[in-house]
Amino acid sequence: MTDENLVKMFKEGNEWCFNEIYNRYYNRLYGYAVKYLLSKEDAEEVVNTALFKAFKYLNKFRGEASLATWLFQILRNQTFSLYRLKRSKGVFVTQSLEVITSDNSSFIMEITDYKTLPENF
Repeated sequence: MTDENLVKMFKEGNEWCFNEIYNRYYNRLYGYAVKYLLSKEDAEEVVNTALFKAFKYLNKFRGEASLATWLFQILRNQTFSLYRLKRSKGVFVTQSLEVITSDNSSFIMEITDYKTLPENF
């Protein structure tokens, strides 16, 4: 079933169609979000919020762009909003990496990411 058919059926009152949209796009949206937020928890939060907004406003979707483009735009807006909120509060992403040396010993390196979002974000 195409995205266009799912949207049409949703607008006709078949809200179960959104389950298919959710299943079709969740992993792609999540992959995008985790790439920019560097946090699985933050990525899950923005994807769920974006999909909730998509469900709420799908009846207003005009189809001028593809459903995928529309969903990713909602996700970009949510991702950027969370990023701005964390930045304004001085919250930055910290990742722990296990480094294995040539003598097979290892240590944990903490990396704090202060990067800004790319211009084409």
